[in-house]
Amino acid sequence: MLINEELDYTIPSRPLVCAWILLALLTTSIGFWSYSITIMLMFLCAILLWISFYSTALHYALDAEEFTRLPLVGEAFVTFQSHHFPRWINTIHRKPVVDLWGELNFVSMVNLVVPVLIFRFRYREVFVAWGTLMLVACYGMLCHRWAHTPASAKPAIARALQRAHLALKPAEHWKHHTQVSAHEAGHQAGSVQNYDLSFGWSNMLFNGVLKVLPSPRLWLAFIVVSTLTQVSALAMLLRWLER
Repeated sequence: MLINEELDYTIPSRPLVCAWILLALLTTSIGFWSYSITIMLMFLCAILLWISFYSTALHYALDAEEFTRLPLVGEAFVTFQSHHFPRWINTIHRKPVVDLWGELNFVSMVNLVVPVLIFRFRYREVFVAWGTLMLVACYGMLCHRWAHTPASAKPAIARALQRAHLALKPAEHWKHHTQVSAHEAGHQAGSVQNYDLSFGWSNMLFNGVLKVLPSPRLWLAFIVVSTLTQVSALAMLLRWLER
């Protein structure tokens, strides 16, 4: 197990990252070859909306302190919550992109194995859905990284996407971190807002939903079920769009 000593994180398997990203590019290309541009663009928009909400619910569930005491998986919750520490907030943009995407290694494998090996769904739609979903997830990870990147180091394309509301806007995301810091210091009561980690589109909706359904256990269950079924559901959506 390799450790990045400077930024203090475990380096994920980079060959695995490269393998599934190349496979995702291939299967998404098959989608654009097999379906009309209109269908694929509609499908892509649906996945973008889904990733926005999924990343928001995931962030909320993994931020719950009650899960840090769980056996076996509690440490993973602690690791995720460390992204609120000042050191991580100010250095996340320095993490190599391949290692950033490596955080998706487990999810990428689960999303592929469950429909193909467990549900035995081996249709073209399944692989196209998996590839497109994973590429959008990679983009979502970049959006979060850009929200933490200083203006002087931020690519021009990132600034343009943020202005166009196609990437998470720093001001919107930093409001979340400010509220977390105030809440932990005892300076703020009530709920923290703006959990979207990707594009920011789900913040207003999720902020309202949390007032009615604030249970982290509910949202953790939602994430578990969604992770196991999302590729199959998206494959059915793609088949429906084709018809």
